[in-house]
Amino acid sequence: MRAKRSGLRPISGLRRCESGASAAEFALVLPLFLILIFSVIAAGLMMHSAMALQRATEVSARCLSAQRADCTIAGINTFALTQYEGPYLENLAFVASDADAECDGYRVTATGTFNWFEGSGLLSAPLNTSACYPGPY
Repeated sequence: MRAKRSGLRPISGLRRCESGASAAEFALVLPLFLILIFSVIAAGLMMHSAMALQRATEVSARCLSAQRADCTIAGINTFALTQYEGPYLENLAFVASDADAECDGYRVTATGTFNWFEGSGLLSAPLNTSACYPGPY
């Protein structure tokens, strides 16, 4: 009489068994893939912030150079904040000056902090830029 086989495979058969290998590979690769995707998105947002900050700074310096009535050295922060169209930056501030040895005109400097996790202060990057436009002749 033949012995009844149980549902268990012999140990030598486990080396050839590949069921579940795809799930294990997926579980190992998925976290790395998600980190890569979210890092690319975060880097893109930071670059967008930097470009928007540079644009607002240049527009503000050009406005001062044209001596328009809606922007003055004292009120440049208010004007420049309306020109900034990027993601939220903490401590965003614009400062203007007309007495700069390197710039024969008006210089506007902007500073802000980009946070990947807004409000937490975790993983933040400072952004700084400045623009100079010649004064009126």
